[in-house]
Amino acid sequence: MRIDPADGGRIVSLIIAGGERILAKARARATRPALYWGCYPMVPWAGRLSNGRIPTNDGEVRLEPNLPPSAIHGLGFDKPWVIVERSETAVTMTCELRGLGWPFGGSALQTLSLGISSLELELGVGGYTRAGPAGLGWHPWFTRPPTADLELRVDASEVLELDADLVPTGEVRQVTPREDLRSGPPLGDRRLDHVYIRTKGPALVRWPDL
Repeated sequence: MRIDPADGGRIVSLIIAGGERILAKARARATRPALYWGCYPMVPWAGRLSNGRIPTNDGEVRLEPNLPPSAIHGLGFDKPWVIVERSETAVTMTCELRGLGWPFGGSALQTLSLGISSLELELGVGGYTRAGPAGLGWHPWFTRPPTADLELRVDASEVLELDADLVPTGEVRQVTPREDLRSGPPLGDRRLDHVYIRTKGPALVRWPDL
């Protein structure tokens, strides 16, 4: 595993059984490339905020859209992180959120730990200067094999409806046959930008050589 603290504290390479599993920076999309490669932390929110709006107890705050018209996947993915602790198998990094257009202040902390056959990721946020929301996650961009296909399993029968800007409306519907990943089908030509809900167990991505 290789990481780049200066480029969003992201994983830039993860080799398993001799194969690269993480999409390289050189293959990112030209528009807003920081969103489209590696495996990066989404903090202090994950997903899309319509027009950058966050409702609060005393009104509303507006964030600058980073993928107009939405503010997407937080602030940490294209900000520098600072290593505060490291060993041969683990690294801990922090990112200050103050001064990044986040009106609640605070900081984020992530730890990446390699095991014999595992990678454990931990992410947290705290130290807010006022009451505010938080949403956390990672966004991996996985490589696809050159010949045989990936298999993807998500044990969920429902998704949230999305509007034209891919923001969830709150409406729930059943998955269509192409969206149904419960059997772990090959990815094929599916285009998935969905919000699966009420999932049972973890999602599974399976490469043909593993």
